[in-house]
Amino acid sequence: MDIRGLYLIEGNPNPDFVELENRGLTTVFYKDSFLLKDYTVCKKNLNKLISDLEHTNLKLIININGFKASDQSSLVDPTNNQHRNTLKQALLQLLQDFPVIMGISFDDFHWHAWDGYTDDQKSTILAEFAKDMSGTIHKLNPSVEVSASLNWKAQTLQTTAEELDFIIPKINISHTNGIPLSKAIKTLIEETQKRMVIELLTYDTAVISNQENFQTFTTRFRQ
Repeated sequence: MDIRGLYLIEGNPNPDFVELENRGLTTVFYKDSFLLKDYTVCKKNLNKLISDLEHTNLKLIININGFKASDQSSLVDPTNNQHRNTLKQALLQLLQDFPVIMGISFDDFHWHAWDGYTDDQKSTILAEFAKDMSGTIHKLNPSVEVSASLNWKAQTLQTTAEELDFIIPKINISHTNGIPLSKAIKTLIEETQKRMVIELLTYDTAVISNQENFQTFTTRFRQ
């Protein structure tokens, strides 16, 4: 099953979804940063996005920061149960308010600056966090798929993948060390017995007026 998805960043104008669907787009990954900061803003942005998607069959997946956002605004620490519960309640509210959402994807799903843990403990904590989030979401709606985006060389990839519906390995030039893209993807397929979406970066200026605000990627599910 092939997927052609686009990362859409909140706060920027939406592209021509009908044109993109005609070109083969299947999925919109909406990158939200307001879920925990200001749910009113989150709902307003989503209402506008869903309205713009109304005349298409595009699948909507919400992409949120797994842990700390780049501006340090997200306060989700996987070792903190209160943080976990806050995130779970926010996700449940989001899915209840917007049943059109078909997936939740956690971005930058890797260990951040939490000291005092061994590598094995880190892997266990991240995998358990993924299991906790997936279980909560699936209990509300089993059809909502849960995924996470993480470095394709991350030591925690395998254990995390086991707890998710699919994974989104990031294969960027900055961390491939000269390994050809085809070889990197082949390695992932051989080593990871899980459905996966390979994230690649590109731009289409024909339908997007400000290309710096959007990231598109062509992906493939491993069945």
